[in-house]
Amino acid sequence: KSTALDFTADKVSGTLVLANSTVVFDGPTISSVTASSYAYGGVLGVIIGILITVQLGITDKKIRGRRQINRARLGLPVLGDVAANSGLQEGIAAVVASARAQSVNLVRVVGLGGESSTLSSFNSEVAKHSLQVTPMPNFSTLTAETLLAPANSAMLLVAVKGVSRIDSLQQAVEAARLAGNQVLGVLLVSAD
Repeated sequence: KSTALDFTADKVSGTLVLANSTVVFDGPTISSVTASSYAYGGVLGVIIGILITVQLGITDKKIRGRRQINRARLGLPVLGDVAANSGLQEGIAAVVASARAQSVNLVRVVGLGGESSTLSSFNSEVAKHSLQVTPMPNFSTLTAETLLAPANSAMLLVAVKGVSRIDSLQQAVEAARLAGNQVLGVLLVSAD
């Protein structure tokens, strides 16, 4: 290039100025990112995902399944998992068998919060098996007098999935036992 410029310089009149070319980089390009950068980003993404999952697991106290109740170690059996008439007969059979094993004639059904249309059909079906069934209001509204246990009775606690909380279940079990109630177990039902 310099030889060509020297050869043509005599033939060109005016001032010779070399144009500078500048390259502007607008950030890293695909060719400048190394595999270690991708690995670092992937590991960091996995760690953040795990931290979010752990945080949700710690702060979310809503009952979502049997496993959560079993992890609370309340010493209560989960007598059924009723979801939109699926599992209703199994829940009824488990409650009736548990009541007969404990020589109970009266089952007092106590909700832990939330509404479920399955509960009314459950109560009527259990009553057909020569057991008295008394539906009671939600546990949070019970008075000390209604919490006291009549003779040959037991409480069945009903948790609505995604609505009832595990800490409410723990408080209900403790209060029921302090009032002299037998607790048959927990029945899981799906929300309306």
